[in-house]
Amino acid sequence: MAESSNFHNKIKKIYQREKEIYNFLKEDQIQMLEDINFNFIEKFIIDFSNFIKNSVELVSFNIQVRSYNFNKDSIQNFKYYNTIDISPYKNQSFIVFSCNFLSVIIDILFGGQGCSKNNFHKKIDITSTEVIINNKINEIIINILSHVYKKHFSSEVKFTNTKIINHLKDSNFDSNKIFLINYFKFNINHVRVSFRILMPFLIFKKINNKKISLNINKTRQITLNDIRNVTLNIIFKINKISISCEKFYSLSVGDILSIQNPNNITGYINNVPILTGKYRRFHEQSIFFIEEFIDSHLECNINKDESHE
Repeated sequence: MAESSNFHNKIKKIYQREKEIYNFLKEDQIQMLEDINFNFIEKFIIDFSNFIKNSVELVSFNIQVRSYNFNKDSIQNFKYYNTIDISPYKNQSFIVFSCNFLSVIIDILFGGQGCSKNNFHKKIDITSTEVIINNKINEIIINILSHVYKKHFSSEVKFTNTKIINHLKDSNFDSNKIFLINYFKFNINHVRVSFRILMPFLIFKKINNKKISLNINKTRQITLNDIRNVTLNIIFKINKISISCEKFYSLSVGDILSIQNPNNITGYINNVPILTGKYRRFHEQSIFFIEEFIDSHLECNINKDESHE
């Protein structure tokens, strides 16, 4: 866990958030996507290093929400990309490699240094060797995507059925569609390569809304009838505190960590948010002033029960 936290801290130093992303996503959604990418990058570096038996280093990555035009966004000699199905949704996602990606990886796998002289020649057809290596790389990527999305969303989300499209003219790619674009740039044996993962933005919204719906349903399971004869432990989460890894390991008993007076506090039962309110001091006591029940169904049940007493 400590190693993962240190790795995520290194990524944060590299990552620069795009300002335009606020036009499409809320802060909590952006943070969730950043966490997804942190987890993806960490596992990709491990799995891909094992595959090519060579060093893989993150250079940069970013998240954008926009349309994608191959003629403008890709290098001119780019001629193929990969499609991915997202079950249970019908729309496809896409993996787009930089034009030198496959040639560099193939050169390394066959004992070279990844510095193929023909990395940037005009590419019309893809060779059988490139198809095999391309499919293996895509298998690594979609397995990681499935793992990460299941962790953050629903277990039903799965990335499958990778297919390579050899010529853009043979595809029905819609350059006007809005995509959630995750762009990753790596140094592989000191050679710069990159790839993009394009997910239709509407599909991401469906996946995210599905998660919200599941959370609401969990909350609705909490009714007064269910909890009348048991004791509830309500956990109140205040503000997060961020400290460096070095400071954490230097802490000792008696040290003081400062926190800001929280404007809002959320109460949780079994990690399910149930109510929000304010922190107050009253007659030298710390109290929680309830302002809102997160699920109106829960509030109605409580009010209904009170009317019968």
